[in-house]
Amino acid sequence: MSEALLKADVKNVVGKGAARQARREGKIPVVCYSNHTEPESFYVNAREFDALMNRSHTMVKLETNDGREIHTIIRHIQYDGVKDLPIHIDFQVVKLDKEVTIKVPLHISGVSAGQKMGGNLYHPLRDLKVSCLPQNIPDMLNFDVTELIIGDTIHVSDLNFENINILTPGSITAIRVEGKNAEEVDETSDEPVAAVAVEEEEVTE
Repeated sequence: MSEALLKADVKNVVGKGAARQARREGKIPVVCYSNHTEPESFYVNAREFDALMNRSHTMVKLETNDGREIHTIIRHIQYDGVKDLPIHIDFQVVKLDKEVTIKVPLHISGVSAGQKMGGNLYHPLRDLKVSCLPQNIPDMLNFDVTELIIGDTIHVSDLNFENINILTPGSITAIRVEGKNAEEVDETSDEPVAAVAVEEEEVTE
């Protein structure tokens, strides 16, 4: 997991008018939330943030114009409904020695033996709720399905990742392989995954 750097200017003027003016100048209003202090408001450069989002980063270190370094994770991004551009960002301040709880995408890779035999692979669980130190937050959690055969089911309790505590209930089905004509028993299941290496879209909470 890598930490991105982003410069942030302290927001001295508040109000919708100031926010609109900042956006016209290519800045995005942001708020940093902490469990120990009052929320703080800043501006970040829109182009720099866009470049950050085009790379794979879970943590963001804000370097403020008053000389501070604030370790954060992205909590929420608000987008313009027409232009689909970020117009406001919420960050959550984290401490490097304190575990955080977060949802991380569960990706699958490879082609299962069951698919090669004509079966279908289902991936109903798309993310896991986990706790870990901020520096151990992964961009995604990957599970190799190569060895799975028809009839195999992987529950959350079967998953194990280094430096990660999984909080999602262990009884939940994460992945399963069924025969081509198997009757569906889980109404929440997604469509079968094609017999190619799978790359799912990351979901940010």
